[in-house]
Amino acid sequence: MSLREPFREPPIYRSFALLAFAATLLGGTPIGLWMLAWLYLGAPAVSVEWILLHANLQILGFFATLIPGVAQHLIARFTGRPVRRDPMSRWVLGLSAAALGLRVAGMLGGWPGPVLGAALGQSAAFVVFAGWVWRSLDPPPLVLMSSGLQPREVLSALYSRSSRARAGALAGAGGDSWGGGAIYAAALRQEPSNISRSPTHRTDARSGCSPSYGPGPHAGSAATGPGCCGAGRGSYTVPSRRSA
Repeated sequence: MSLREPFREPPIYRSFALLAFAATLLGGTPIGLWMLAWLYLGAPAVSVEWILLHANLQILGFFATLIPGVAQHLIARFTGRPVRRDPMSRWVLGLSAAALGLRVAGMLGGWPGPVLGAALGQSAAFVVFAGWVWRSLDPPPLVLMSSGLQPREVLSALYSRSSRARAGALAGAGGDSWGGGAIYAAALRQEPSNISRSPTHRTDARSGCSPSYGPGPHAGSAATGPGCCGAGRGSYTVPSRRSA
């Protein structure tokens, strides 16, 4: 498949749609027309058994059969997962088709056994479908997104973030809390390489420079020279006491 061709989902709904439309066009609609002719055109009366069959074919045969097929496409979009064929769909489709056949046969033959079997088959189809919906909407368990992040790197990120928060508070600029550091550390799980590139991870002990105030003439200016924070790796502005 080329990049210009749109992604095509497997047509899972098609079998359910064909069964649903067959139930309503071949069974539900003719009985409904018969009922209209009985009410307004003086046609022979429709018995209660046929009225119940009409309701079963239109509600369970059409809507309840179409929903499981369409839901497999919609729930995949809701959860951001790809549309895939699940063994559940074969079970639901087979139980629904068998239930419809038993319902029509029981009605035509006057047999209560097939009618009861149709009710049990439709109930089983809904139980299987409900279990699949539950599994599809249940979020996956939380896992570590990156195994390359070491505990010392997490602690370094938390310490650096808290140092910036205290420095911002002294300078009158507010600052973040420990909660922000935790969020920052969690974000680093996505891309651990950010630790080496982040300007907040410059070792202040070796340079003798404080994150909030530069030593001597560098106070209140961009510290870029040797011995200051950010030497050799970019620069950042250190607030002065006068600006606070």
